[in-house]
Amino acid sequence: MTLNGPIHTEALGARGEGYYKDGKIHVLVSLQGDPFFPGFLLDAIFESSNFVVWHLRDHPRLPITKSLRRRILQCENTELEESTSTALYELLSRVDIHVTGFSTVAFEAQVFNVPTVFTHVNAVLGHSSLIGLNGLNYADSAAELLKLVKRLNDSRPLAESVYIISDLELSTAVLDALVGNSNPPEMGY
Repeated sequence: MTLNGPIHTEALGARGEGYYKDGKIHVLVSLQGDPFFPGFLLDAIFESSNFVVWHLRDHPRLPITKSLRRRILQCENTELEESTSTALYELLSRVDIHVTGFSTVAFEAQVFNVPTVFTHVNAVLGHSSLIGLNGLNYADSAAELLKLVKRLNDSRPLAESVYIISDLELSTAVLDALVGNSNPPEMGY
């Protein structure tokens, strides 16, 4: 079955059940509008139709243009509408790998033990000390992206949520201290 154009919404069924194919690598792409869409991503999508399903999610405030949407949906291994309308955490619980220009969704993906591949130089500039650690990676070409997708899927490295969990622990401790349930936490900064 080819999943492009109008077939997308008809064939997916409830919550995309028909689109999560066994034996395929499922990649969630957190889009950030046309200016941050790397041209090599389309090349990677076209080159991987036999082994990857790309679930592309529009940014709520920076949606991609209709022309880019049409180009993406020409690929039989893409899905955009369902991923954009489904809750992010539901998607993260169902995919193998996350790809984004430089979105902090990468840190949310860690909660679900989903590694991220950044594709924009802003990620290197903003997260340089984190690239290569804890499931955070960087690719600047279709070949590098597909190589990482295969390697990350095969090795399933642990992508621990050290940032969100530590924030949660700190927030819980501060809240407890404010309502009188404990002593204030010591700040290690």
